[in-house]
Amino acid sequence: MDRKEYMKQWAIQHKKERAEYFKTYYKKNKLNIDIKNKKWAKENKDKIAKNSKKYYEENKEKIIKKAKVKRIGKRIKQLQEKLKELKES
Repeated sequence: MDRKEYMKQWAIQHKKERAEYFKTYYKKNKLNIDIKNKKWAKENKDKIAKNSKKYYEENKEKIIKKAKVKRIGKRIKQLQEKLKELKES
């Protein structure tokens, strides 16, 4: 095995090990992480609101379009169900 292949294998193995480490770390410390996140959110409500408004303004058209598509999709499902009921009766 040449050096290039060895380094590639090592990188793959290292990535797997780190992924496993973080999985177990987050499982063990989930409660503490959640507490810290909630505390930060309480202390920084203004930042969250500011960023939410900024995000909405920047992506307003996409958000509205997505919402319309969802509503249309739901309406189509409702109509298909009604059509099925009418065909069965």
